[in-house]
Amino acid sequence: MIFEKGWFLHKMNKHAPRGYKFVAIGDEGRIAMYAPEFMGNRSPMGPFLSCFSFDLLDNVYGGLMTRRSSHMSQGALPIDYIYSYELTRPQNVSPDAKYEIYRSVAAQHMRTYCRPHPIMIRKNAILVQGMLDKNAYLPDFLHSRVKDYVNKCVWYAIERVFSSMMICDMKYYQSEYRKKMDELGIEYGRKFGILDIEKKTFEKRYAELTARIEELQYDILPRQEKSLERAISREATPEKQQTLQKQLDASKTKLSEFTQEKQSLEPTMYDSPAQHMLPGVFFDHGTPVIPKLPRNKVMQMLQLLCMRETKLKNK
Repeated sequence: MIFEKGWFLHKMNKHAPRGYKFVAIGDEGRIAMYAPEFMGNRSPMGPFLSCFSFDLLDNVYGGLMTRRSSHMSQGALPIDYIYSYELTRPQNVSPDAKYEIYRSVAAQHMRTYCRPHPIMIRKNAILVQGMLDKNAYLPDFLHSRVKDYVNKCVWYAIERVFSSMMICDMKYYQSEYRKKMDELGIEYGRKFGILDIEKKTFEKRYAELTARIEELQYDILPRQEKSLERAISREATPEKQQTLQKQLDASKTKLSEFTQEKQSLEPTMYDSPAQHMLPGVFFDHGTPVIPKLPRNKVMQMLQLLCMRETKLKNK
């Protein structure tokens, strides 16, 4: 892999829209936009998958990392060359047709000078995710709005990474990143699962908190309470009683903090957060329904305007 997915995604996420993060999905490392707030534990799908992938980046821009050319300076920014396919194209690209397809995809979305901010795009995205969760039909216009937004945001972030450091520095830091990953024993393989890695991290922390809470509840706190009771019954010095009371209070504070953190890591009570964020659309007096949306794009936008979003709370 010429472009290190983990490193590159980390750099891209500095330019992700608020509430989203970029992730890589599938064998080719398709770059998608993931919103934990309304996607929950579900992987991005449908219009949230962009046209860009790490397979595309390798095929079209791999030459920036591998080629030695008198027309290309290693001290230049990659952004200076991304429009010169003769320089960016890796040597011995196979099959050639795949390269041409990827190049045409990249050319369609180039020159995104600023991150797009379409009106009501957040509500549009929540509605589309809710429809995906229900396996319902997605209206063409609203579907294409989200798809176009995702493609523009992804390419904008890619351009920002390309313009953030010189080619030689990019090669160096990606190499260092790979070495560190190898030292830690983390192997991404072809199917890059950043969501799986995050899930494992949360699960590890959740297990640690559970163990600490149980230790405090069933071991430390009972011992400290008994020690304080004995000190009081034996009329120990006020200083001794005060010390034991402080230790007990500190343990109770830790228990409260650990409990709150554990609760924050627990999943929400909603199987489909997006549907519950638009209850007036997906529920009729508490009964789940499939919303009926007009096919006319003007009417779709008007209906979108009338929808009311509801904030969700954790357990």
